[in-house]
Amino acid sequence: MAGLAAWFWPDGTLQETSLEIPVKIESLPAGLIQVGPPLKNLTLNVRGSRSALALAAERQPVYTLDLAGMEPGEHSIPVHPEQLQLPENIVVVGINLSAIHLVLDKVIQKEVPVVVAFSGNPPKGYSVTAATVVPATVMLKGPQSRLEGLTKVPTIPIEVGGAVESLKKEVALTLQDGIEIVFPKSVITAEIQIEEKVVTRKFVDIPVEGKNASYLFSITPAVIQIDVKGPVNVLDKLLDNEAFSVHVDLDGLAPGVYVRRATIVLPLNTTLVGVAPEIFTVNVIKP
Repeated sequence: MAGLAAWFWPDGTLQETSLEIPVKIESLPAGLIQVGPPLKNLTLNVRGSRSALALAAERQPVYTLDLAGMEPGEHSIPVHPEQLQLPENIVVVGINLSAIHLVLDKVIQKEVPVVVAFSGNPPKGYSVTAATVVPATVMLKGPQSRLEGLTKVPTIPIEVGGAVESLKKEVALTLQDGIEIVFPKSVITAEIQIEEKVVTRKFVDIPVEGKNASYLFSITPAVIQIDVKGPVNVLDKLLDNEAFSVHVDLDGLAPGVYVRRATIVLPLNTTLVGVAPEIFTVNVIKP
């Protein structure tokens, strides 16, 4: 819309004002698109009677840029204020642009894979183990200069901070200006698999206990080393877990020397993958 800022001349009959004139493109050749920053408005400094200037503002003039026959590339098009068809008795005394600069590019289509973008991190002991999106690819349309080098398109970041279970969400894509989705027109769904981190950890110098003994006894060696696979949060507290024990059952053993294996009891969701030593000497002592 034309803007008005006026100054009265001393005789009160004429005044000067500035008009903001938007620039409109027409006759853009098929297969081309304008890229780069938006076109600047024209700022005209004009002089005329109060009524003529009011009429100019009321008409809301637009400067039309005819691009018929243009080719891809950079263009500098001279500005001709007379094209505005301002009311009679208005004189253009200044203009901010002598030419309008723009860049035209070819419009192409390209199929690219969609990748899931994340924001934040799951809590300790959990991790994102997989991320899939349906559909896996999209057909995009836009300026050749922006699409040619595009190898993938990310989703808008999905917040996974604090998540301890898998997520399934409808998502939008992060697209550059001038690029649009041609196919599919349906929603895009991302599925993020979040699981507890599973690791293998070594525990050393764990005392081997004797249970159900009827006599004094000794166990040699007195400690054991084990390798356990399981969730990080469980292994962090394994030694304090009431479900965990390492022992030799001495029930019914009379005084003497015995060779025995240790019984290792682990919490749920954990697996014993290594132990050393495997054999222990048990000396049951006669009273």
